[in-house]
Amino acid sequence: MNNLTEKQQTIINNIMSEFSKINEEKNNRPKGKLFDIDGLLGQKEADTEQRYQIQLDNQFYEEMLKEIMKNDMEELNIDLKELGLTTFIPYNWDKNGNSFCIDTIYQKENSGYYSDDSIKLSYQLKSKAISFESRIPSIPQKSKEYKIGCYVTPNNETLYSNIEEFAEDKPIIEKIKRLINK
Repeated sequence: MNNLTEKQQTIINNIMSEFSKINEEKNNRPKGKLFDIDGLLGQKEADTEQRYQIQLDNQFYEEMLKEIMKNDMEELNIDLKELGLTTFIPYNWDKNGNSFCIDTIYQKENSGYYSDDSIKLSYQLKSKAISFESRIPSIPQKSKEYKIGCYVTPNNETLYSNIEEFAEDKPIIEKIKRLINK
C-alpha cells in the first residue's frame, strides 16, 4: 500500500472501518423469539453491504479518472504550448468534473470560456446497472475502464481508449490545425 495516495489510503481506511461497524452491529442485534431476524434481514444486509462497497469503488474509480485526466492535460500542454494552444476547464464547467477543452491560450486568458472551435473532451468510466435481490435501489457499478469522448463533428462523438489514440486521429489533427490558424 506504499504506492497509494493519501486520498486512496483514506478511502480504504473508511471502507475497513465501515465494514467493522456493520459487523459489530450484526453481532449485537437481539435474537427474535417468533421470527428468524438474521434470516429475514440477511439478504437485505448482504445487498446493502454490496451496494456500499460499489459506492466506495465508484468513488475510487472517479478519483482515479480525475488523476488520469489531469495527467493527460499536462501531457497535452507540453506539445500544445508550442502551438499557442492549451487545455483548460472553462469557468462555467464543473471544476470537479471529468471534462476539459483545448483552445488557444488567448481564449483561456481573455475569456475563460470555450469557443465554438474548442475541442471538448469528456472522460467516461465504463459502468453497468446493478440490481439487488432484496429490491433495494439499484446502482451503477463503474469500472476502471474508461473512454475519452470527443465530438469530432457536431452529432458524432468519437470514443478513444487513451490520449495517444486521440492525438493520432486525423480529424483531431485537422481541428488542431484550425485552432492554430484561428
